[in-house]
Amino acid sequence: MRDPDGTLRLMIGFGEDQTQDRSQAEQMNLLRTMVDTSVDPLLVLDARPGDQHLRVVYGNPAMLDLLRHHGLEQLPDLPMPQWPMAEGNTVNILAMLAQLTGLPAGSTYRDTLFLPEAQQWLEVHVSGILESDTCTHWAISLRDVTAQRQGELQQERVARAHRLALTGAPLSGTLCLLLQGADRFDVGWQLGLMIAGTPLRTVGALPDAVAVAAQHLDGETLRQHWQALDPDREGLPQTCPDLARSTSPLHAALSPAARALIEVPLYGRDGQLLGSLLATHTTPHAWTADLPATLRHLEPSAAMLLEQHLNQERLQRLAYRDPLTDLLSRAALSECAGAHLTAGEPLALGLLDLDRFRFLNDGFGHAVGDQLLRELAARLTAVAARHDLRGVARMGGDEFGLLAHPNQIGVLSADLRALFDEPFEANGTPLLLEGSLGWSVAPATAHDAQTLLQQADAALYGAKRAQQFSEVYAPAPPARIPSVTMESALRESLRDRHFRLAYQPQVHLATGQLVGAEALLRWTHPVLGPVTPDQFIPVAELAGLMPRLGEWVLRTACHEVTRFSNPHLSVSVNVSSRQLSDPTFSSRVRQALSDSGLRPQRLVLEVTESGLIDNPTRVREVLQELRDLGVRVSMDDFGTGYSSLFSLRSLPVDELKIDRAFVRDLGQDTQAARESLAIVMASVLMARALDIELLAEGVETPEQERALREAGCDLGQGWLYARALEPADFDAFEQTWPVRLLGDRPATPVPAVATLRD
Repeated sequence: MRDPDGTLRLMIGFGEDQTQDRSQAEQMNLLRTMVDTSVDPLLVLDARPGDQHLRVVYGNPAMLDLLRHHGLEQLPDLPMPQWPMAEGNTVNILAMLAQLTGLPAGSTYRDTLFLPEAQQWLEVHVSGILESDTCTHWAISLRDVTAQRQGELQQERVARAHRLALTGAPLSGTLCLLLQGADRFDVGWQLGLMIAGTPLRTVGALPDAVAVAAQHLDGETLRQHWQALDPDREGLPQTCPDLARSTSPLHAALSPAARALIEVPLYGRDGQLLGSLLATHTTPHAWTADLPATLRHLEPSAAMLLEQHLNQERLQRLAYRDPLTDLLSRAALSECAGAHLTAGEPLALGLLDLDRFRFLNDGFGHAVGDQLLRELAARLTAVAARHDLRGVARMGGDEFGLLAHPNQIGVLSADLRALFDEPFEANGTPLLLEGSLGWSVAPATAHDAQTLLQQADAALYGAKRAQQFSEVYAPAPPARIPSVTMESALRESLRDRHFRLAYQPQVHLATGQLVGAEALLRWTHPVLGPVTPDQFIPVAELAGLMPRLGEWVLRTACHEVTRFSNPHLSVSVNVSSRQLSDPTFSSRVRQALSDSGLRPQRLVLEVTESGLIDNPTRVREVLQELRDLGVRVSMDDFGTGYSSLFSLRSLPVDELKIDRAFVRDLGQDTQAARESLAIVMASVLMARALDIELLAEGVETPEQERALREAGCDLGQGWLYARALEPADFDAFEQTWPVRLLGDRPATPVPAVATLRD
């Protein structure tokens, strides 16, 4: 209050505390700022019944951005169900709103909303706004979880693709599942794989023209391509907007089929290049980062699937293809044979193997052996193509199998025999090889693949025993020739010279030297045909023809051996007891040596135990006389006769031949094998004590040879080395033998010096 003159007399004041109001205003301001700047869309939806029901009464800027992404420039002044949105989106939104209408007051609601038209996932959080315990509005928070959800779906697809791959599904199926949806935002791109190999292969939805172009490229082109683009093997996507402008040879080859390319290298666990993940476009293209990033994300799974597929291919190829020759495997040929037999088709199975291949392999080295097998496989493949065979396989080792029609056996045998007329090459050296062939025929003698194989194998060894190239399995042995007929035929053949000698090699087990051969009598009668020794020898003995027959063998062997290229090889000739009893036998041997010019040291006379004890005093004198001359004496079939150890000690014997009966079981895990080995080892000890050489007959397998060598046996003879060969064939065989004898055989079982041929 003031006086009339204006002087202040009294002042009354009042105040109001606005601290709380200011704090609430600041909080509201902060809350509005937070809502407006939130990256998550926020809105308030009217929950009251009436015209305003389900209308949005507030939406933050992020909500307005979301609406613009779906084609709405502003917040519609309509209930949400009436918003102009795509049908698929509307259906899902209505389903969510239906959940809200039944929501209890004060509760919350959480769900994921999928908007299919935009392939967008939104995480939804709803809370009720209460007024007097009544929900009047819903506060809704939306969060875009599309990237997270897409990652989860991609992981699900990857897992399903891997599960599918484990079931043996083809790569095309697993890859389609893996790449599903990868190009959803990039129209016109085609995705797939390019697999390293020769030629390159493609899998997936790539254009056909790309697949055709890849078939004219090899794996080296792809490796060089990635060596240039990704020398550090980082595995990053590479983009080429226009292949026509690229200098890469790979791009140049693909440019007629595509113009734009995105590619990601696929490396295996060991760092090897498996292939590429590709996306092609038909026009030059400037793309966003989405597709390259997607492919980069898929690269580990694609590489894993591809490596798994290639490993399965490799295993399948190992099961059905021979890795050395690329022929069918034994299992594949058996399946093929079984399929033809199941279909009721007539079928012939041939088994072909190389003679003495193991020793060529050991002497010249495994690399040369592999080269010979590949060359033979190439020749067999050419024969198969020429005759349209049903299959050619490497059965294992040096054995090959062929499937043909039975009518083809004759012409095929001739063509297969002709394969060995041309020399093979080993390190630039020509080698003339020999083989044996056995046939079995279905349904004549077999009705399943296993029996067919067994019969062909029996025929193969039958061909070896009969000294012929080819033999067809016959279930029953031929009928025996009557003795009267055979005796007359023997006399005729002695007159007309129907007999011949074949020579089976004898090999020193410790050094691998070929030291000599046994001369074996062969008889082919013009009418009776081939007659085996076990058929005609007993008849010749009963007919008193053995002295004449033995004389012919002795003289012929001495003459033929002198024509061999190696002047140091010995020849073993069988001598009958009748010959030993002949008072003129010693002089006949001297005459044969003199007429042929063969040195006595190269002749070995094989006598049986029974022949030694028929007249021991006379035999001892004859044999000692011949030994003094330099001729060696061998006791044949030792262990099967009736001689005593005393006679063995007292008779002049240089060599003991262990009968094949004690060799047959060696190398097996059986009681018979252990017993046979004990007999062999005892024979070795006895032979060593008496300074006698030990030779084993009937060596047919590497296991038998190894057991004999480890036991200390000196020499081996049998089909493992070669069948008995004609003189010219034996000479050629000896010249290609890797370990040659350079001097006469020693008189005691001390290994001779050997040399490896170049």
